[in-house]
Amino acid sequence: MPARRRFAAGSLIITFFLGLLAYNLYRTVDEGVGTFTYYTTVSECWTGLESGQIAAGNGVRINGSVMAGSIRREDAETRVHFTITDGERSFPVTYGSIDLPDLFRDGADVVVEGRFTGERHFDATSVMAKCPTKYETAESASAGEA
Repeated sequence: MPARRRFAAGSLIITFFLGLLAYNLYRTVDEGVGTFTYYTTVSECWTGLESGQIAAGNGVRINGSVMAGSIRREDAETRVHFTITDGERSFPVTYGSIDLPDLFRDGADVVVEGRFTGERHFDATSVMAKCPTKYETAESASAGEA
């Protein structure tokens, strides 16, 4: 194979992969999918819904806390309903999987990923619990309560 053909073939392959990379980067930033998606607070999402910056069906990640007493399970514990809040605003969330983090409980800091399906209702495809900033052993936790 002549050197000129090898150079052309190599250039074509490199151009193809650079184009593929650029397309994936564009999709990540534009559509909010992939690893470059940052999370917003509940209040920021509320404002985005009111202003039209966030539309129903668009993927988004939201950071907040699970409102105390809002966790409700149905369908043999495969579907979970709860409310996420930042202290000012809140959204009802539905998560349809049994894969809940061990740290998921009332008051837990969570990041939910999914889409708004209706009037201020969020359908989560992923729930991630944030680790607490301070860990206590079971003995020190019970000693502190006594």
